[in-house]
Amino acid sequence: VNKLAVGRPRLIVLDVVFDTPGWDTGGDQALAEAIRAARANGTGVVLAANLAQAVGSSAGVATAGLTYSPPVDVLAAAASASGVANLPVDADDAVRRTTLLYPFADATLPSLGLAAATLYRGQAVNVPAADLGKDISLPIHFRGPEATFRTVPLHQVWLDEAAPETLEGAIVVVGYTTEIEQDRHPAPFGGIRSLPGAEIQ
Repeated sequence: VNKLAVGRPRLIVLDVVFDTPGWDTGGDQALAEAIRAARANGTGVVLAANLAQAVGSSAGVATAGLTYSPPVDVLAAAASASGVANLPVDADDAVRRTTLLYPFADATLPSLGLAAATLYRGQAVNVPAADLGKDISLPIHFRGPEATFRTVPLHQVWLDEAAPETLEGAIVVVGYTTEIEQDRHPAPFGGIRSLPGAEIQ
């Protein structure tokens, strides 16, 4: 976050769910301090959360419900906002739409994309009801195949090989692009390798 913030992007969106304390002593606090420093210099930071279907049993009876995994408290308190990073899939497991709002318990949680768009605009995002599906989903207007948006490997940022000024005023989404992290999804333009979740967000 410190390295990215040097380029003065408008937003840094971390499409990684930090829902459990880090294994390294002081790591969560260091990340929280980096987030606060970025915000103090005009860069908003949005964190991802996860909403998952939980299946279990109680007294021998199967139960099902939703489990919400927000960022750990120290990070949530430092961030500008958080949003649910889930991507709804169609019957063929492809991602073609996004859910903007997720009802959970007594709250309504924004998606990661909606939280970022709201911060970027500085005001609520109004979506015409006619554009929404019955499940409050919105079709995604894909721009093209992977890397249609500029993609910079994180090691280049870490090693100062990426010019910071290229990030000025941008929305920077940090997330996985490798197969092993299982955040690639069949989608229009995805081809045989599919698209990274961070790029779909």
